[in-house]
Amino acid sequence: HLETFDETIEDPDAPFTSFWTPNPTTGTYLWDIHMGAAANNPTAGPAGDHTTTNNMDQYAIVSGISSQTSMTKTASLTTNCIDLHYRNGYPIQMEYYEHIMGASNATASLVVEVSTGSNFVTVDSIAGPTQNAPSDQWKRRVVMFTDNNEVAKVRFRTIKHTRLMDIAVDDVYFTNGKPDIGVADIIYPTNFQDPAGECLVFGDTIHPIIAVENAGYAPVASFDITARLKVGNEVCEFTETWNADVIGGVTQYFMPGDTMEYTFENGFSVFYNASFMDFEVLVHLNYDCDPYNDHFTIHPCGGVGIEDYVKEGGLVLQQNVPNPADDMTRITFVAPKAGNAVIEIYNVAGQKVLSEAIHAAYGENYIDINTSSFAAGTYVYTLQFEDAVLSKKMIIQK
Repeated sequence: HLETFDETIEDPDAPFTSFWTPNPTTGTYLWDIHMGAAANNPTAGPAGDHTTTNNMDQYAIVSGISSQTSMTKTASLTTNCIDLHYRNGYPIQMEYYEHIMGASNATASLVVEVSTGSNFVTVDSIAGPTQNAPSDQWKRRVVMFTDNNEVAKVRFRTIKHTRLMDIAVDDVYFTNGKPDIGVADIIYPTNFQDPAGECLVFGDTIHPIIAVENAGYAPVASFDITARLKVGNEVCEFTETWNADVIGGVTQYFMPGDTMEYTFENGFSVFYNASFMDFEVLVHLNYDCDPYNDHFTIHPCGGVGIEDYVKEGGLVLQQNVPNPADDMTRITFVAPKAGNAVIEIYNVAGQKVLSEAIHAAYGENYIDINTSSFAAGTYVYTLQFEDAVLSKKMIIQK
């Protein structure tokens, strides 16, 4: 359900749709629907609606009164019964936008409450002011009904409301909860170095440690994690499942805003020495609302340091070995797929001294270059593959 408060008002004395019940309906400090700048503008209230729909510019508001100094006044705006039962294993989520602003000597607070039986329980609370000027942006709030797997009513209620401070609400949206699990960091290995600072080589065993964050608004009880190691053309991967503990019959959810360290129970061994490796971690969660934080990749060192290659997309050009070279040197590169590649070498004057076409296989490729006829000095070699061009320097010594 989405409530924008932009419906046409047929009766000014009853401005809300049947979905809402304001209380009180007469007297001071009432919930009302207003269009454009608040009546107390510029001292209090928003300059306009959060969003405009149906060519309307309306929002719900309780306007402040300059003569009111008692903190006992309250006004509530209550929904009809709403089905807050979990969907797909996650609680219902309510988003709304608020604007609370007014005079420096005024006060106002807004609480969001949900009915549990005959009682209302607070699930969100805001003390004003939250904006400094009418033109300040409305602020988004999100409420998860984690403890309300039932049919219930939700209400907005003003408290401690004195003098000229306006409390406004707009764009109230009830929807299925939106979980979001992301990989925050790879803690170990870092650039594939062991604690002594040496690059990992053939036979080393790795149990990765990663930082996982709950970047959404829904508590999560379970998700899958995949670790993937690519060395040359070889790929090794495994997937594990994290499940929340259950203590005394209560699930210890991974809560929104929390970060955990996860150590893989499985490990893998580096299956051969190579000068380039990819290590990637991915998390998998049904209904995850942000796929862009689900993976994290590092490009670890192997036989050479991380500074000894350049990379664009999946194309990698490594430093020639040996360097400096005399009669022979080898240039190695990693191709993201099979295709035609060209290696060219230029001297410092910009003259091309060599051009070799190669049909590259997916993964690691190399070409041996006879440099016996090259004069001593610095050269630049380039790799062309499809639209990508990568370059590095080599040195020839005689």
